[in-house]
Amino acid sequence: MNFLLPSSQLILGKNKTSKIKSFFSDSFEEKGQGLFMLFESSEKVEKNSLTPEKIFSILEKELKKQENLDAYVRLEETLRNLNKNFKKEQNFNVAIGLIEKNTLHLTQTGSAEVYLLRKNNLSAISEGLKGDNENGIFNSIASGELEEKDTIIISTSRLLRYATKTEIIKIFSNTLETEESLENLADVLTTEEEPRLGVLTINVKSPEKKEEPIEIKRESIRTSSYDNRNSQIKEKAIKIAKQFSNQATISIQDLIKRAPASANLNKINKDQILLGFLIVIVILIIGVTFVLNRNIESADKETLRQTIVDTKDILVAAEQRFLLGDKLEATNIILKAEEKIQPLLKTGLFKNEVAQLQETIQKQKDNLDARVRIENPRLIADLSKKQANIEPLGILSLNNNIFAFNYNSLYEIILDQINDAISIEPNDAIVGAAVVEDSKSLIFFTKAQKMLGYIDGQIVPYSTANETWKEGIALASYGKFIYLLDPSKNQIWKYEQKRQKFSEALAYNIDADLNGAIDLVIDGNIWVLKNDGSIIKIFKGHKENFTIKDNPLVPVNTPTKIYTHADTKYVYLLDPVNQRVVRYFKDLKTSDLIYGNQYNFDNLKNLKGLYVEPTEQKMYVLDGTKVYEIALDSVKK
Repeated sequence: MNFLLPSSQLILGKNKTSKIKSFFSDSFEEKGQGLFMLFESSEKVEKNSLTPEKIFSILEKELKKQENLDAYVRLEETLRNLNKNFKKEQNFNVAIGLIEKNTLHLTQTGSAEVYLLRKNNLSAISEGLKGDNENGIFNSIASGELEEKDTIIISTSRLLRYATKTEIIKIFSNTLETEESLENLADVLTTEEEPRLGVLTINVKSPEKKEEPIEIKRESIRTSSYDNRNSQIKEKAIKIAKQFSNQATISIQDLIKRAPASANLNKINKDQILLGFLIVIVILIIGVTFVLNRNIESADKETLRQTIVDTKDILVAAEQRFLLGDKLEATNIILKAEEKIQPLLKTGLFKNEVAQLQETIQKQKDNLDARVRIENPRLIADLSKKQANIEPLGILSLNNNIFAFNYNSLYEIILDQINDAISIEPNDAIVGAAVVEDSKSLIFFTKAQKMLGYIDGQIVPYSTANETWKEGIALASYGKFIYLLDPSKNQIWKYEQKRQKFSEALAYNIDADLNGAIDLVIDGNIWVLKNDGSIIKIFKGHKENFTIKDNPLVPVNTPTKIYTHADTKYVYLLDPVNQRVVRYFKDLKTSDLIYGNQYNFDNLKNLKGLYVEPTEQKMYVLDGTKVYEIALDSVKK
């Protein structure tokens, strides 16, 4: 077969100390041949040697001689003559190839490399061809057959030094034009230290036929509606039915004609003849209906099968955009893929293929969103085994042990054992809790506006210099201070601990809007979480301006808890509705939060509490009555 060989080039690099030129000649096209060369040399070397233009001109001229000879023989003789024009000390990065019909003949010298991309496999095909300058710059030729849809990628130096195999395969294995693929490659290769690199690509395509192209026929099938197809099939079925009906009538008449002459036709039972005719008609109707349904089903299946192929192509394009850093566009493409398979889900056909597509879509969404699926977190305690009908509210950590609490009791968990309940305030309900690291104690605020501490295994009441404690819905501590969140007064009340007594309340908030606030945590800044998922940062009473960058695909609109620590790099949000913990990186340079990843708990339906060790090696979550441990350093980030 004589292939079409469209080519494109790319030259990168701010450093202009070397000259890069690419050449492709289709002057041999009538014989199904193509000649290419990618050349790089330093300007200093080139002043005293052949120019790349001159070299390619020699190649073209020599190869056209004795065209009746085999292409390999002609290339070998041409290279032998070309070697005579080079000095031994000259160094070039050059790849030369001659394509004849479906065969590639290739030579190379210097650091130039040639790759073949075939069916999502990338192979370096120029290894071992480099000349030794003793026997000539070009002294080896490799040959091999090409296939339709192959892509030949030639580079002046090792391409895999700047891009991974996966990146290259994704860039060139899509439906983009070659020029656009090279632009995408340039995006991957362009860095602060941009390499000096030349790339030449050649696509191997079949020549277009003069007849109606197959692609147009496929497109016609793809875009035609079910109604049009069914109409065509019905017309065909009606013709078949008429033919069978005519043949049936003729057959019955023939049977009557063949009856014995002596037979008395008047005695023939007319009802029997009519019954036989009706049976033939019924059989015909059943047969035509069967053929009609089979043809309609076949047409529908063909459309659905094409939908599977199209969806796979869409997913390849989505992964390509993701590799190029275009997360938003990749997301939009994946959503199109999800929409495209909906008709398949309704039919129940191609179950295995559809399941694989769904799995691929889910994996791509997970990769896009940096989702880590925690399938089997380690259960360390089930509080229902200690007390039936218990409804825990949250978890805390003190002295390396986890504590769980419900509305009026505290439970210490040591390893996998649950200690007996400690009553906090029998006739009251806890609305906020925190760890006071300075005094190594726990502190609880109740609905009746009481402040209670747990220290050295005992529950102690705390008083304030005010007559009563202020109202509040959440509690946090930092150093010797505790902070009480009071959205009803748009305030955060600050108290200083003095042994078992606290100072009077100081109004901490100056200019932040706390309407809708539900939780707070402190790491030097006060982070306030609102019920819509928004976060406020306050420092020395004033609202700090910052940005949350790269939010997850599914927004955090219904969080219940916020957690961080002075020693952690991240801020964590508990999002029970979406069964996850979302993690944001604290950028100390810009003071912004940057979305990092999320931990998804598909099997946990009632997330209530969250704690992360300051070292961020382990995370604990409360789900219903159960406390789970997750080793963060052992799960994929």
